[in-house]
Amino acid sequence: MSDTIGFMTTGHQEPEIGSEVKAIQERIGRAQSSYRLARDAALETVGHIVLVWLDVLSSAAKKGSKQWYKGEIEKRRDDVNEHIAQINMEYKRADDFMAGKLKPEDPINAKAKDEQQRTQQDTEKAKLRELARHTSEQRYARKRVRYTPEDKGAAINDLVKYVLNLDSTTETDIVSRYVMVTEWVTGQIIEVKIEDVKDAVDLLKAGGGFEAVLAAQRALKNASNENEDEKILNADIKEQAKVLVQGMPAKTTLDYYSHYAKDGYVLMLARTNGGQADILGEIPVTENDIASAILHVSDEIKDPASPHCEFLARAVQLGRIVPEGEDGGVKRGSTQSGEVVRSQRSMVIRPGDDGRAKIVVSARYVDSSPVIHIWPRQWPEFNEIKQDVILPSNNLKRLERDLSNLTKRRRIEYDINLSPKLADNVTPAKSPMSFEVVYAALEEKGRENARQQYYWNYMGNTEHKPVDKEFFDAQFQDSLDQEDIALLLTGPFEKWLSDQASTKNKSPVVFSYVGKELSVKVNGQEPLTFTRSKEMKSKYSMSFKARDFHRLLRELSNQDCQSFTMKGDEGGLMEISWSDDLADYAVYMPTVNLKGELETRRVAHMRIKTTQDAAE
Repeated sequence: MSDTIGFMTTGHQEPEIGSEVKAIQERIGRAQSSYRLARDAALETVGHIVLVWLDVLSSAAKKGSKQWYKGEIEKRRDDVNEHIAQINMEYKRADDFMAGKLKPEDPINAKAKDEQQRTQQDTEKAKLRELARHTSEQRYARKRVRYTPEDKGAAINDLVKYVLNLDSTTETDIVSRYVMVTEWVTGQIIEVKIEDVKDAVDLLKAGGGFEAVLAAQRALKNASNENEDEKILNADIKEQAKVLVQGMPAKTTLDYYSHYAKDGYVLMLARTNGGQADILGEIPVTENDIASAILHVSDEIKDPASPHCEFLARAVQLGRIVPEGEDGGVKRGSTQSGEVVRSQRSMVIRPGDDGRAKIVVSARYVDSSPVIHIWPRQWPEFNEIKQDVILPSNNLKRLERDLSNLTKRRRIEYDINLSPKLADNVTPAKSPMSFEVVYAALEEKGRENARQQYYWNYMGNTEHKPVDKEFFDAQFQDSLDQEDIALLLTGPFEKWLSDQASTKNKSPVVFSYVGKELSVKVNGQEPLTFTRSKEMKSKYSMSFKARDFHRLLRELSNQDCQSFTMKGDEGGLMEISWSDDLADYAVYMPTVNLKGELETRRVAHMRIKTTQDAAE
């Protein structure tokens, strides 16, 4: 008798949903099994390629086998070249047809003899119209990848394409993966003997499998290229510095015989003496010490790099006002127990309502931060940017590294590309714009990385947006000159710098205006008072984080500008602005509350302005 009540089973039978889950689990198991088989098949594929490599390319390959393979590659090379030429001809004919430039003798222009020929011509015209509409990436996708030119010799890349018959442009990534793993195996053959496929498979498994070997090879290749490029760039910097220093006029000349000169230079120790310097003697040094000194001296030559490069260098340098690596209260994930995300300096390009695009440097993963606006004067292409874009943090670090040294950046060129391509220079990048960068030293050496692209991302795709000035309503205006800044740096801020307290970085600096008096007080010290030329109509007081304001003053002291405009909005923001030959600048400093925390009353996370261009 069945042990049931109505539709409820009281025995040990599984509910219907259990069988559905079981079926799903079986499918998952079959998928995992197929994946394991595919993974093993990939290892075996590499093994077969390696055996072919031993037969036709290795030093142990027999002469007859080498000759046979060479002939096969020549035939494949000719076949691919003919295929590409044919595709190019088709597109040229289609483009000429649409432009009305087809030659009169072209069959499509012949007078149709009958209805059948007219139909054929109409079909051909439709085909040409369709071909002419193809984008550059569609045209590229129809082609096969060329084989290595005969005078360059055969390579593993050609071998993989030939053995696997993968020479379509859509298969280049697959080829690249197998090439790198095959190269790894062939590199082990000096120490490991490969006689059959199993030997190669066992070797790959010992190396962690296909993906592990691939990742290791990619990292090794990238590191090798970067290290070699870095050596070339560093050597070029030193050489350029020497050339610059050789042309520098001497400050003075001494009647002195050097015992420790290196490469025609000597380092000497001097003591300041009331506007003069007493030479105490020379210092024994190595050639590296001399090279380091020459690099520093060469930066004293104010011969700038290209306007584009110098503009970006000033943006990067000013950006150091924005701190990073701090706890801004943002956690990874949606729960309060998530990992804290440290603040991150960011660089954004924003189009303006007045047609002038600007760089905005501030911070992500915070609710408040100093904000810097910079408008270029000598880069008209900059204003063609019609949407908010952000530079990924890794590219910002590269930018900072590139532009930190004046001698180095004199040998770098930057340009804007609003339709960037990938490395193949055909496939469109999934990026609204890029900086195209040319490194002269690498180009002179024929290096692969001589020309690079720093891709930017559309801001709308950024999860946690940087902060920007949200609102500013100045109640007063004053000016600071370089003398004022020097007094501040050697007055209250000098004492603040020597403070050893752990709370130092949260110390406030207070700017107070009463009549013609400006009082600046840091961390409860005696205030420094300035007499201003203009009397304020009301009393004003604003507090800022001393650390951030000290960084700003230090950067202002290095600007090629004598006077700065200072405007205050007691609602929570101060603006300091100035101009030079390359750009107009505005730095916005948020005020702090009684706890020394940056306030958010006048800054907020960026809101994207959707334009027609951006939407498309």
